[in-house]
Amino acid sequence: MKFAVESAGIDGVVQPGACIELVKTGFDFTEGPIWHSGEQSLIFSDILGNSIYSWSEAAGLKTLRLNSYMANGNAYDQQGHVVTCEHATSRLTRT
Repeated sequence: MKFAVESAGIDGVVQPGACIELVKTGFDFTEGPIWHSGEQSLIFSDILGNSIYSWSEAAGLKTLRLNSYMANGNAYDQQGHVVTCEHATSRLTRT
């Protein structure tokens, strides 16, 4: 997969020369990725798909939440719960 580097700051996130691999397709509009270092998993929203997912190399793709009210931004709170911005309801929720 080809991509263009727009900022030198990416070197702090992705090692230079790293291979980018497409692991899943079929989403409508993904956003809000957060990394769970303990589980080595990536949590993200599919806004138009109305769901929140988790992906890891060990477990593959798992659905964390259906009917997410067009969830977009995700973060962790101090207790480690996923906090999500719901676009359709204009509220914050904790998963």
